[in-house]
Amino acid sequence: MLEKQWSQKRPAITEAVFKKIASGKSAVCNAIVYALNGLMPKDFQHTPDWLECLQHLHIGFQYLDDLDDFKKDGIEQQWTYTHSQVEEAIKDQGHNLSAVSSDAKYRYLFLSGIAVRNLENAIDHFRLAKTIAAKTQLHRLVTFITSKEERCRNQIREISLLIEKTKDKAKKSTDHLQARTIQHSTTAGIDFMAGSLQEDGYWRDFLTSAGFGRDWITAYVVLQLSDIPGNEALIAKASEQLLSRTGAAYNENIIADADSINFLYGCKITGGKCTGGDRG
Repeated sequence: MLEKQWSQKRPAITEAVFKKIASGKSAVCNAIVYALNGLMPKDFQHTPDWLECLQHLHIGFQYLDDLDDFKKDGIEQQWTYTHSQVEEAIKDQGHNLSAVSSDAKYRYLFLSGIAVRNLENAIDHFRLAKTIAAKTQLHRLVTFITSKEERCRNQIREISLLIEKTKDKAKKSTDHLQARTIQHSTTAGIDFMAGSLQEDGYWRDFLTSAGFGRDWITAYVVLQLSDIPGNEALIAKASEQLLSRTGAAYNENIIADADSINFLYGCKITGGKCTGGDRG
């Protein structure tokens, strides 16, 4: 009933009120605990623990549901804590809500940090529920809750990577360059690669759900640079880590693959030196 009133009045919702409502949704499940307690010859000692565990689970899931259903709830005019957070934050920025589209609100949910904070809050409640489940030896429930914690962490990781990718794209210049000679373009390209080489001696790019590519990108670039005279120092610096490796992959989190090993083998053939196109 209260949530229907929210959808009509769209009030600002505090975190305390959100948790109270989410906890109340565990009432149906609480009946199962009380029923089990009634079947026992004497009061079951873990009844309070199980009730608290269910409460934390429902709060954690409510955080997730509000994120997962943000777009759908907006279309159906459902007012949730997450919608309240987003709109209050946008108003605090001095924007007129009537001029902000639903898509812009959805993007703001992630770019503002609200989504990550809510996922972290969900993890906190799942962790509390898991502690109780472990204490009462509900091992299968512990495994289930662990999977939900991991899901939250994966979402946080994906959000962080997508924001990083967006920022990286925003840095790219859209200005049209004046016509250059091949030599000027080659020198500019090498300067760019030198400036992009990270402190640990790797280049990283091509963001995917597995993270940024590392080994195969570095090996490929080194192999191409080895054809161009005059950048021996850059090749040596980028090859230092690679030449000590016996295998290569997309990055350190992925198993070895043929492409990465092929480029690494090419680097080992050149010995981390400029060949001028002769790979002998």
